[in-house]
This record gives sequence, C-alpha cells and structure tokens, in this order.
Amino acid sequence: MMRGGRRAFLKGACAWSLMAAGATRRVATAAPLAPATELKQITGGVHPISTAERRARLAKVQALMEQRRIGALLIESGAALEYFTGIRWHRSERTTAAVIPRAARSSS
Repeated sequence: MMRGGRRAFLKGACAWSLMAAGATRRVATAAPLAPATELKQITGGVHPISTAERRARLAKVQALMEQRRIGALLIESGAALEYFTGIRWHRSERTTAAVIPRAARSSS
C-alpha cells in the first residue's frame, strides 16, 4: 500500500521525471504579455456563411448522394447540422436531426 495516497505519488513522479530530464531548479519566467492595445483582431475579415454558400453545400452533398444512389442523409445535432443548416443545437437525450433528401423538392 502506498504511503500518502495519490497526491504524494503524483508529486513524487513529477519530481522524478523533472530530475530524469535534467531540469534545473531555476524556473524560466514568461515574456511579458503585449498590451491589449497592440493586439490585432484575427476575425476582422470573417463574414457569416451566406444562404448561397449553404445551398451550395447542400447541392454538393445531394450530387454525391445521387452518384452513390443514397436516398437521404440523416444528420444529428452537432457540427454536421450546423455545417449544412446553420442551426447550432447541442446534443441531448432527445433526438434532434435534419433529413437531406437526395434530390431537391420540386416547386410544383
């Protein structure tokens, strides 16, 4: 049985691995952070996905479904649902899904 429990074991294991790696006792200090005024926005040129882009995604998957003779695609909540529909819905115990048919509905 170990003396001191898990914390003592992990503390000792970490200390041993540092010694084995040849680490010194000096701790390197991190470089000072840049002031917030010097930071640039990385999302400045980002635009929301348009309806036309979503329709193009659906058309592409429908063409692939046609090639592979797949009748419909069922996508659950998560990344795929957001990719094709723009709907952000988190998973839960209740099923939330969308059905993408192989061919677009005709407007008759």
